[in-house]
Amino acid sequence: MPPGCVLASATVGPVVVVACLCATCLSWLFFRWRRGSGSSQFVLGILPSALLLFTVSVPVTVWSLLQAFSQIAERGVGGLRDVAPFCIGIDRALWFGGLLFLIVMGTAGMLQGWARASQDAMAPVHDAPTAGSRWLRSFVVASTLSVFPVAILGHLATAIPSQVMQAGASSRDSKMTSEGVRQASATIAQGTVLAMFVGMACSVLLALFGVANLFAAQSRAALDPLDRFSWVVLAGVGMWAAWTLVRLSTDLRAFEAALG
Repeated sequence: MPPGCVLASATVGPVVVVACLCATCLSWLFFRWRRGSGSSQFVLGILPSALLLFTVSVPVTVWSLLQAFSQIAERGVGGLRDVAPFCIGIDRALWFGGLLFLIVMGTAGMLQGWARASQDAMAPVHDAPTAGSRWLRSFVVASTLSVFPVAILGHLATAIPSQVMQAGASSRDSKMTSEGVRQASATIAQGTVLAMFVGMACSVLLALFGVANLFAAQSRAALDPLDRFSWVVLAGVGMWAAWTLVRLSTDLRAFEAALG
């Protein structure tokens, strides 16, 4: 099987699993709200889980690139085309995750808007504030800050393919000798290790936030006051994700044109 196909199956799988989990969690939040036992703040409830779509593929794709360099080093010679599928695979995985992120968050926003309209048409329901509602609200607000490390991770991950492609393109006929491989490996080593570490750390953090936010969304007293804040968050992450997709699409076209 071509390396590109192997890489695609290895990276798309985790992203699809996370997307299915997001769909399940969003359905559960909506079902709980319909039964009157949960908040309608679906955006905040699903955000950390949806951000996992950006992070789960990074450790796999970066590790695959390192393995490709190791194989070239063992053979003693290789070319840009040998590692290009793995470089492009990083951006493709992030692009696919970003697209699914927009779909999940867009769906959450539509459900929340519909729920808000339904609540306005009905008699208001007032939940008695609980002792922990303020702490839950603060925790959910803090969880939205996880967007920033995810954005940093995306920057680190997309910088790796650019460095590798530049190193390979600078070699004659796109061939890299063992010395060239060592130099290229040294150039990207720090960024690669950092991207893998940040990717795994972000995934663990987002998983914890995701579970906590799902339970926090069961309290109307905790999350309903965050209605305006949730729309600001949705607009912000939506613009960031859309800009990321555009940038990744531009990079992918540039890489494919360079290899063509």
